[in-house]
Amino acid sequence: MYILTISRTLGSHGDEIAKKLSQLLSIPIIDKETTYAEWLPEIADEHGVHMLRSSYAFYHHTYDRDRTYKDYVAEKLKGTLTSGPKIFLGMGSQVIFREYPSTVHIRINAPFSVRLERLQQEWHLGTAQAMLNLEESDTRRKKFIRKVHGQDWEDEFLYDLKINTAQIDVDEACDMICTLVTKRDRLCPYNANQISLFQSEPSRYEFRHEVEREFATILDSYGMDWAYEPTTFPLAFDEEGNISQAISPDFYLKREDTYIELTVMNPKYMAEKRRKIEKLRELYPEIRVILMDKKGLQAFIERHKLKTHTEEIQ
Repeated sequence: MYILTISRTLGSHGDEIAKKLSQLLSIPIIDKETTYAEWLPEIADEHGVHMLRSSYAFYHHTYDRDRTYKDYVAEKLKGTLTSGPKIFLGMGSQVIFREYPSTVHIRINAPFSVRLERLQQEWHLGTAQAMLNLEESDTRRKKFIRKVHGQDWEDEFLYDLKINTAQIDVDEACDMICTLVTKRDRLCPYNANQISLFQSEPSRYEFRHEVEREFATILDSYGMDWAYEPTTFPLAFDEEGNISQAISPDFYLKREDTYIELTVMNPKYMAEKRRKIEKLRELYPEIRVILMDKKGLQAFIERHKLKTHTEEIQ
């Protein structure tokens, strides 16, 4: 499964390309209005949201102890991936998802003169006003990336594909991008057919251990929305790019956005399981995962005072 980030200049037809891709690939667009209208009001008042719109340095202010607004937005963007692939339009997504192997970063641009003519025609603006709009837009976008993420918006190494729409129309641009994402194994350390980080929930569950079935009963008794091993995360690859090590956490609690790995194995094997969990956290820092051992599981059952069909956890 892939993620697309699209950086574009005003008048480059970047928005039109994003909308077309959303239709072709059947994946939603997340843009800055989602951030300002839906997410930031959860933690900031009207004045705070205004400051974030007008002063990009304000993103580095804290709202909860040592958590900054920049951290919050990045967490929200990454959190959207639990429901599947996304097209991220701007917002520094090319920086936030820079190390994600399944991401394709696109830059849409056109010469200033071409963009100027488009604004004049599409917005019915005079030359002076159109020039002012373009200059202000380019300045704001450069400033946002520099102030918030400390990066150069025009750094070519932030992007996998740069498209000049002076001679390439929206349909052609979309064809190029679709071709790239369908051959995304060139950009990822594993073949896309081997694994999906966003697999669909299986229609039925075949638990490998009675403890897992017991834990599922506990979750059901509390009306919790969960899935069994819905996601497999690659941890290591061989020289040919094939997955040599992976982990599929036992349970995913949907509302809590948390994975739980149960282990009631012999203590001598616990070290290896802990190493895999630590590696999972290192490679996928946005993932919340809890390793619950025999003692922790028993304490969980007792704390919730639930009857179980298993007399003893083996």
